[in-house]
Amino acid sequence: MNRRVCTIAVTGLALLAGLSCVPASQVSSSILGTPDPTGEPFVAFSIIERTFTAGRAVATHTFAPTDLTRTPIAIDFDGDGRADPVIGYGSDTTEVVPHKAVVQILLSQGPPGTVNPLSLTLDKPGERGDVCPGMAGLLDLAVGDIDDDGKLDIIVASGPAQPCVGGLFYLHHPKGTHPTGRPLNTTDLRYWDINQIDASGELVDANNSQILNMIQRALPLGCTLDDFQVEVDQRFNQVELADLDADGDLDIVASQFIKITLIPIPGGCTDKTIRMASGGIALLSNPGGDATGQGWTSTVIGIHERFAEEVELDRAGASGLFLVDMDVDGDFDIVSSAQLDNNVQVSWFSNPLVPDSISARACFQSGDMENRDEWCQWRIGAVRDAHSVDVGDVTGDGRLDVVATGKAQKQVVLFQQPDGTGLFGDAGPKREFDWDTFVVAKFDQLEPIGVHIVDIDGDGVVELVIGATEGAVRRFDRPADAQAEWSAGIVYTFDTGGSVGLLGLVDLDDDGDFDLVGVLDGEDETGNEDLVAWIRNDL
Repeated sequence: MNRRVCTIAVTGLALLAGLSCVPASQVSSSILGTPDPTGEPFVAFSIIERTFTAGRAVATHTFAPTDLTRTPIAIDFDGDGRADPVIGYGSDTTEVVPHKAVVQILLSQGPPGTVNPLSLTLDKPGERGDVCPGMAGLLDLAVGDIDDDGKLDIIVASGPAQPCVGGLFYLHHPKGTHPTGRPLNTTDLRYWDINQIDASGELVDANNSQILNMIQRALPLGCTLDDFQVEVDQRFNQVELADLDADGDLDIVASQFIKITLIPIPGGCTDKTIRMASGGIALLSNPGGDATGQGWTSTVIGIHERFAEEVELDRAGASGLFLVDMDVDGDFDIVSSAQLDNNVQVSWFSNPLVPDSISARACFQSGDMENRDEWCQWRIGAVRDAHSVDVGDVTGDGRLDVVATGKAQKQVVLFQQPDGTGLFGDAGPKREFDWDTFVVAKFDQLEPIGVHIVDIDGDGVVELVIGATEGAVRRFDRPADAQAEWSAGIVYTFDTGGSVGLLGLVDLDDDGDFDLVGVLDGEDETGNEDLVAWIRNDL
């Protein structure tokens, strides 16, 4: 194969990246690090370097609102048939004053077979000198047509990075006409509306009963709330879009992370700091064709059975999400991972929208989506520090399985869906709790972060592609027995180290296979080692 290695120069405020190539015979290896040593089937190129620090998320595909199979559709803002990746940048947790949350659209330009993106930057700076910009601490993003106008919008999940408060932000694609009379398009950056989602309902804040219940239980004997300074850290770690209520509009599901710190006041009842973690899943229902972020309703899903009538959340350290019809009843269910949960790190929640065979004793379902007690939580399995999940038929038996990464455990775990219709519909194994667990990938030093189930080499059998710490992108090939340990392989290792998180999968160069797009959050705190990379698939 006649490979070419490319360097990219980026200039301008709305950055136009120019691509130049030389034959591979003139260079010894790809320019950023170390690919797979066995024939270099993957080669990485820097798309953009040193733009914004703390790369957090990559979105390369969206979904049809009612597609229960979640078949990916490449993000294409301008309708030219080319994929337009979206990159999200946030804040380092060590920073006292956070960076602005920044979203970058890489609008594909040029003829098919080339990678020549026009970089479009969206942010919300707030008032000049404002310590806390309007949109700060980006952690994830999702792309979809929120207002049904035929143009793709962006939803941003953000975190607090003190003293700012996290939230969900709606970046609305320009519509209408420019003052010159031409139609507005994606490149008209000043006409993108950026608004926080304004939702009524149960989104947790420091005054809500969930927070107060947690604090009251944690107070030492003889102490009161007046003996402590209370700090509440709330964020949305991950966000997904789908039509959960079957009304034709995209709704939002977000992992809600909550950390509470009680700092003792001098002379109080104790000198010990108390720390607690909680979390839930936030469901925000679209009011219909919304273009401003107003009028949404919210429900927090995930109540632990241990607390009976008491209000308490049950997804401590909520992290990964996947929306899919798990029980094959015609609606979207929610698959969730929770990094800090001690009970069920990986679980799924049954959508109450469509009546099914669940008896009244199980969650008392009646079809009310805004009643969190209607969302039955079912155990899938455990993996320590469960960070991300992906869902697909890994074992080839026609049923959806779940794969999760355990960062602290340094393993990737396959949860195989049991052979039974479940939900009280038969006498066999049930998907409510009878999932089998298999460790399919192990790491010695690296920590796995994001995981994808994908046929990366086009052989008709899925592989696992994983972004990890120390600049590593790895693949694992499925053996004949999917329950056995999978064969490890190197996709790429970036020289600068750092973390490669939630990778994007898309055919960026139009050659018929999946390429990878990743943000490398380098170890250098100055941001000099941060970059957006295209990992070209030459398999």
